[in-house]
Amino acid sequence: LVGENGAGKTTLLRMIVGQISPDRGKLQVSGRRSTRVSYVPQYLSLDSRHADINVLVYVLEGRGLYTLQQQLHDIERQMEKMRDPNTISRVIEQYQSIQQIYLDLNGYVAEDQVIDILSGVGLDRIDLDQTVASLSGGQKTRLAIARLLFADSDVLLLDEPTNHLDEEAVDW
Repeated sequence: LVGENGAGKTTLLRMIVGQISPDRGKLQVSGRRSTRVSYVPQYLSLDSRHADINVLVYVLEGRGLYTLQQQLHDIERQMEKMRDPNTISRVIEQYQSIQQIYLDLNGYVAEDQVIDILSGVGLDRIDLDQTVASLSGGQKTRLAIARLLFADSDVLLLDEPTNHLDEEAVDW
């Protein structure tokens, strides 16, 4: 979208993603119901619940992979203590179901993908274990873009993303 400052470009993007409703009339977005739309606002402020997690976990959660990893580890710990064959069988089925989702989301190669994406947006020098809160404002915006790219959305709506990207990252 191109237009003068104050013309409503950001407002339109926010309506498309459902953050706000039009004052009058209605907005109809056509397309597949399963279309995944992601949005990076012009001025990003990461939710405080993300402040204490590390960079890798933040990006992995773009696909829900960290949560799936935790579920798999929890089930593994439960299985170590189980003795009843019926319970073990049921839990193994649950484990296999979660593991299949993890496989379908390319979970076993995800960290390499995260590293590639972080490099592409100019964050190749940050430590994956450092907290999101420790990043500068520009780094947080790049990190949010990296998470959305990793999430593999069908549509990316970026509100002036080049404000925080250098030429090399924009080209990438």
